[in-house]
Amino acid sequence: GGQGRVKRVAVAVATGVSAVVVVGGALAMVDSRYYGHLVAAGWNQVKYNVVSGHSDLYGTEPWYFYIKNGLINGNIIMVLALLSLPAWITYYVVLRLTTSTGTAGPTVDRLFASHRLLLYRILPFFVSLGIFSLQPHKEERFLAIAYPHMCFNAAVCLSLLHPLRAWMQAKTKQRWAAQSDLFNMGILAVAAAIGLLRMGALHQYYGGVASVFLLLPKLTASGSAAGNMLLPIGMTIKTLWGDRKVLKEEAMGGDAQKVVCMGKDWYRFPSSYWLPAGYRLEFIESQFTGHLPGSFVPVSQTDGQSVVDSTRARRADFNDLNRWEPSHVVSESQCDYMVDTEFPSAAGGEEVPFARREKEWRKRGCERILDAQGSGALGRVLYLPPQVNGRWQRWGEICVFERLE
Repeated sequence: GGQGRVKRVAVAVATGVSAVVVVGGALAMVDSRYYGHLVAAGWNQVKYNVVSGHSDLYGTEPWYFYIKNGLINGNIIMVLALLSLPAWITYYVVLRLTTSTGTAGPTVDRLFASHRLLLYRILPFFVSLGIFSLQPHKEERFLAIAYPHMCFNAAVCLSLLHPLRAWMQAKTKQRWAAQSDLFNMGILAVAAAIGLLRMGALHQYYGGVASVFLLLPKLTASGSAAGNMLLPIGMTIKTLWGDRKVLKEEAMGGDAQKVVCMGKDWYRFPSSYWLPAGYRLEFIESQFTGHLPGSFVPVSQTDGQSVVDSTRARRADFNDLNRWEPSHVVSESQCDYMVDTEFPSAAGGEEVPFARREKEWRKRGCERILDAQGSGALGRVLYLPPQVNGRWQRWGEICVFERLE
């Protein structure tokens, strides 16, 4: 009845608020500890991108950007997720049509109640998709929180297709040979196969962006061998096996560190975890004129000589308007190594790649990377054998260069 429905809504709202308070509170406690003042990172993101209207200062994309990316990464699953709401509406209409002439009993009432409840569970996907699509600044990673909902909505759509098919059979008086279980398994098998091809494409075509950093000489600041890095291992885990003295010096920003620089490809850097011990990343001036990432104040330059003092240090060289900050770059003369790309489709007016500066820089090693601008859509989205896909692909290189003395 009405009271039961109000109670269910109240329980759902209370559960949601409790989850936000518990999870958000825990995150705020950690962030506030390291920043030295109350910080709610989730609210800051909403405030900056939605409330303040700064979303158009960065890479803007059309409204269908997330739908397109969902189709690329989710293939059939994304299609089913988008169809879940039309399928829900269709099923609701069918329920009304098939029960309007009969007497609605408790069983039918429960069926309608459960179907209405299903609506509340499929809406989060569309709400998040709509909110993100309305923001001018869009990045594929933003939609990651909606991917679990995408899978759930796809499952709902498949589950609704079975009774709808049965209803269509009864209306048309035709018997369809397809079995629902086999149909569902076939859909999932095709989705999984396309997903594997997508993962293969990401690894084969773009994996060089991360693995190229493993071509750096693996020496620590003291000159001892750091060992092979098969996985991106952070400072905390490295300390368990590494030279604690060297790692401490590295964390404090010792002068013995080697400097790895990037210019126009600054955004390709995956994580400092890919750098061997004794190396740090810096950026040089390039054709990019926006706000480059910055670094924390070195531990050695803080009063308390601790990580917390470093993260709490106030910096005046950051802004929220995507303006260029000259203090976030170093001169090229300070770089020991450079990571740079060269593509066949690069415009003639682009910066001269370091591969063509043989008198200043020596190439230490390269990894292949797909030239997305010069390749066809199929050739950059899915992995296909070279014999089939090669005609639609062009390749470039991302290389590590060492400064010539």
